Amino acid sequence: MAQKSIQNADREPGQHLLSRGFGRLLEGLNAAGTVMILGLMILINFDVLGRNLLDAPVPGVIEITEVAIVVIVFLQAAHTLRQGRMLQSDGTLLVLRNRYPRVGATMDMLINILGLMVFLALAYAMSPRVSLAWENNLYKGNLGGFTVPIWPLELAILVGSALTAAQFAINALAAMRIAFRSPKNGAN
Repeated sequence: MAQKSIQNADREPGQHLLSRGFGRLLEGLNAAGTVMILGLMILINFDVLGRNLLDAPVPGVIEITEVAIVVIVFLQAAHTLRQGRMLQSDGTLLVLRNRYPRVGATMDMLINILGLMVFLALAYAMSPRVSLAWENNLYKGNLGGFTVPIWPLELAILVGSALTAAQFAINALAAMRIAFRSPKNGAN
């Protein structure tokens, strides 16, 4: 059974509205990340053209790119997971899902619980960093030159980690429903 089908399995009617709202939030953040990618492409192209044609690079492109790439990753991580497109090595898991669906679902549940714990730990670790970056006006770059505040980066990591943890929890619960359901007609 594919990851996407496990995520959508056994949805209860009362959860549908909440799930749809959460999905829309993730879609919106994914779209924001996509717009940021487009903006970065434009900025980098202007920088390349400025350097080569006018001998005048666009200031701050390196700093903006360094921050934006991390922000994009964390804006899009939960949506990627929700769509079942998170990078994973799942050869053994696919065999288990096909031959022994409940065993495969149990493995899915354990994998998702591990992912939940990792992203919760990351969100927990980021929460004081967001406050620190905001209160101390921390920045990346050279003072007097070009600077980029880092609190948006820290906040994106915190929010993205928390939302990805929430999606891992949703996936774990869906897998748990499959793993622990009553067997029908001798199924595994």
